[in-house]
Formats: sequence, structure tokens, C-alpha cells
Amino acid sequence: MANEISSDNLNIVKISNPSSHAEFIHCDTVSSANLAFLKRQKNCDATFEVGQEKKKIQCHRVFLMSRSPVFETMFSENWDTWEGPILLPDVEPETFDFFLQFVYGDEFTANIPTAIKVLQLGDKYNVRPLVQKCEQLMSEDIQLKDAFETFKIAQRYLLQNLMDKAGELLARNFEVISKQSNFRNIDEETLIWLLKRDDLLLAELKLFNIVLRWASDNMEENSSYSDVWKNIIPLIRFPLMTAQEFATFVFPTQILPQKDVIDLFLYFNSDGTVMEDVAKRIQYSSVRRLQPITLKFYEPVPKKLASYHASNEILEYRQNHEDNLEILYKPQSSEKSTHSKVMVESLILEGMNYDSLQEYWPSNRSPEPEIQVRVSVEKLNRSGEGTSLFDRNCFIRKGEQTKLQVFPRIELAHGRKYIFKVQFQGNVLVVKQNGQWDVDWNYDILTNLKLASEVSDSSLAGSLQLTMTKPLSESETDDDGYDCSYYFGPRALHVLKGLMLV
Repeated sequence: MANEISSDNLNIVKISNPSSHAEFIHCDTVSSANLAFLKRQKNCDATFEVGQEKKKIQCHRVFLMSRSPVFETMFSENWDTWEGPILLPDVEPETFDFFLQFVYGDEFTANIPTAIKVLQLGDKYNVRPLVQKCEQLMSEDIQLKDAFETFKIAQRYLLQNLMDKAGELLARNFEVISKQSNFRNIDEETLIWLLKRDDLLLAELKLFNIVLRWASDNMEENSSYSDVWKNIIPLIRFPLMTAQEFATFVFPTQILPQKDVIDLFLYFNSDGTVMEDVAKRIQYSSVRRLQPITLKFYEPVPKKLASYHASNEILEYRQNHEDNLEILYKPQSSEKSTHSKVMVESLILEGMNYDSLQEYWPSNRSPEPEIQVRVSVEKLNRSGEGTSLFDRNCFIRKGEQTKLQVFPRIELAHGRKYIFKVQFQGNVLVVKQNGQWDVDWNYDILTNLKLASEVSDSSLAGSLQLTMTKPLSESETDDDGYDCSYYFGPRALHVLKGLMLV
């Protein structure tokens, strides 16, 4: 027994029989104390039979009620008469143990397969913080091979953020996944959701052929295309095709009603108000899907404009070198760009084929044909502080281009600056300006490439301004003590060659 002794408003518990409390575990935090209490299995008043083997797992009703409104209702209404046990035949004991670890102590150390399993319990008993933890973990690293399953899980449990990210990954790689053998197993609901999106980055005729193949694979015996297509065909944007594409590839399939065929041919062969009237009449959207825009940051300069001599540039090896490119998005006009989004789809990295520069190498040692780089993107606020938006490792190979997909896409805000960092892991060959003040610092004579100060495209309602900036490792002054208000090297021969935008 324990006797309570009050002293200065502090309750001190005197243990009459210390031996009975030998297993008590002292903890520094409430959460660890709760987990220790669960481990001791003292005064348990709730029993679960878990899994096909009906493993008995005991815990405390008050903890379950504190985290779950479902348990609160269940136990409150029958507190004195409730006996249990609660049967969970479809839950693995290990999964339920993990569920209790979170309920008692906020402990969440799951991998993605475990998170998928425990998500079911979090949703069933409405433990929202656990559901959010599972969604966050699953959103961090969605693999393309798992994207369909992840998307369906997000739909089932109404996880909008996870569904958006998995859906974006599916949409951006729709052509790739359409070539996989399991594409035929995609359900109609998911396919319809994807076809409604504007960011399927492929031509409408190619999209039509992909969906036609899916329909053919999913036709049951004695069924027709119209049976499989009835909910899907309205989502194909036939007006985006050319008249020749429609006549050559769509019309012969005879999957469209005759009235729609006539209206579409009329649409293709009219203009002005007639085309507008037809567009209103047909059921197929003419809203264009997003098309990628490729912007190249470097342009070749004719050899005759400059000749190399060692006093201007030198080559050297640098360990863990970093190139920083500052990008500012400037919309063409506020009226034209208010309702448009410009998003970074991919980064284009180019490995220089430096064999022709062998005579200028700083040693007889050949540069590495492949080098690992870490590419990151930061958004700068008004005071110049950066917020990380993207961070990924990849390889750059000599003489090859690498397209690094940005996931999720980065939306470029009007008038905001972004820093694109390329950090080379190991020794990389760099070109360095040699202190001359009468040369163009954005032009490398050895590589014959000039960094553009501004790039744009007819499809882009604006432009990107480019500035090479100093990495943190570079000094603010050159070797002679001159203030360097602009950056003039060194720069790696491998470069961030451009961006693909949508």
C-alpha cells in the first residue's frame, strides 16, 4: 500500500512495500513513460485478438480513448459492461503493435510497407495524426513502379496530398507506364481521372492510341469498343488532332458516332465563327494540354570571335566544386500571366566531351568519364534566404545529356529568384578565368559556350534572367584583392544546360 503525505502542496508517495514496485520504470518524458506502462502490462482493461492466429494483445482503454473518437464512443457507452475482446482477423500482430506504439507514445519509425498496413488502422479508428504521418512518409519517395498502388490507396483513404503527388507522377510518365505489361490492369476510374488532366505530356493522337490499346485489352467476349469506351471516349480531345491524323487513324476505327465524325470534320475544315459554333456543339474538349517548353541556357559562339590563350583561361581539377545559377522569372505582362502557371518539369544537365581539350588538361591524368552530382533548388525570399524545393543525386556522363525530372514540379513565382546548385562529388575539371578584365565572363573560350543573360520562348509568357553566382566556398575578392561584384569562375565543364518547363 502507499500512503500520501502532503508537504508544501507537493504530494509525496510513500511506498510501504517497495518490492512490489521493483519493475517500475522511471522515464524522462511522458511519451516514454506511457510506452513503459504499456510494456509492463499493468491494469490492462482492453483485449484484442489479432490476426488469423487470434493473438491476444492487451492495453488500456483510457489511452485508446484519448487518441481515437471511435474508441471513445465504443468504450464510453459500455464502460461498466464492456467485456471484449475486439477481433481484428485481418490485421497482423506486428502492425497492431506498431499502432499501439503510436497511440501511447507518438512513436513512428515505419517504412513504407508498414505505413501502408498501419494506415488501415489509423483510418478505421480515426487516429488522424497517424494517418497524416503515413501520408507524409508515403509522399516523400513515390517510385514509378508503385505509383498506381499508391494512387489507389490515396483514393481509398481520401488522402488528397498523396493522391495529387502520385497522380502527377503517373501523368508525367503516362507514355512510359503505358508500355508496361500491367498497364492493362489499370482500372477505369483511375484512367478517367488521368485523362481529365491537362498535364499529360504527349500528343493527343498518341494518347488516343494508348487508350485504344487499353480498351482492346479490356474487351470481354461478345463486347464492343463502345461498351468499354462509353465513359472514356468523351475525354479524348479530338479537336487537338490535325484533320489528317483524325482521318487516317481515328475515323477508320469507327468508334465514334456518325454525328460526331461529321461535326469533327466540319471543325477541322472551318475557321472563325463557324469553328467556334462547332466547338460549342461537340462534346470533345479543345482545351490544349500542357506542352513542354525547353529553354537552353548556353549558346555556341563562332570560333572566329575569340581565340584561346592561357592568359585568359586555365583548366584545373577541383574537389567537390559547386556551380550556382540564379534564375529570375519575369512575366511578360501581369494581364497575360495572371492565370497561367510556369512549372519546372525537368533539369537538363550536359556532360562536356573534353577529349578535344586534352592539350590543356592540368596533368596527364584523364578526367573522370562519369561523375556524381547533387542538384538542388532553393527559392529565395525578399531578404535572400533560401527555402529548399528540390534535392536529388544523379550522374553526369561525358558527352551525354541527362534529363533529371523534378518531382513534384516547382512553380516559378513571378519576380522571385531561385538558386539552382550543382555540387560535384569528387574531382571535376573546371575552367577558370585568369583575371582579365577585358573579356566576357559569361563566355568560356575553351568550351566555346556563352551563358545567355535571358532566355524565353514563344509559348512562354515571359522570360528567365540568368546569373552565375558565387558558391559559399568562393572568396569575395580575387587573388589581387579586387572586389568581385560578379562571378567569373571557376565553372565546371559539365553544365546545367537548360530547363524543361510546362
